Amino acid sequence: FYAISVREKTGLDILNSMGMSNGNLTADPTALITRDEYLKLCVQDSKFKPGCISKFILRNQTSETNKLIENICCAYSKEKAIDIEIYSIPEWLTAIRDSKMVVTNSFHCVMMCLKLHTHFVAVLENGTNAGMNDRFWTLLNTFGLTDRIVSDISDINRIAGDIDFIKIDALMKKYSETLECFIERNIHINE
Repeated sequence: FYAISVREKTGLDILNSMGMSNGNLTADPTALITRDEYLKLCVQDSKFKPGCISKFILRNQTSETNKLIENICCAYSKEKAIDIEIYSIPEWLTAIRDSKMVVTNSFHCVMMCLKLHTHFVAVLENGTNAGMNDRFWTLLNTFGLTDRIVSDISDINRIAGDIDFIKIDALMKKYSETLECFIERNIHINE
């Protein structure tokens, strides 16, 4: 390979352990699409009730993690969180846009929260899926939002208020440029 990009710092470590020193840490491709383009994908008539807490949890979780997720949701609303796992992509984006808060263990759901200006809590994986947690640390460190990562109910006490989405948009532009520059630099390498 002439060039390899990864989205997590641990990905660079893996490449280095394989003797590949040409790895590049870049943005996830979802960062290349603008907020306005994502908003155009949202639906007008949604079954989602704006202002609710929603949750998007991938994979079966342990009973301990399920309890943590429920406790987080209860900490932000007395109403039951709406599960948006079975929504179509346009409905899913609309629900994220219209949520008061999203509780998720999905990297891409966090990306959509950043893009659509929605507050969120990222729940860490445990057990065999714990290796996937670096994607949250790498991404949210870029945006100064590692306080949004929780692995225990006491972690919600360190969440520092509202997210400054004007700042996030500026950082998102820089973040997406890492991938744009990587592609531009390497697209003609074989010519």
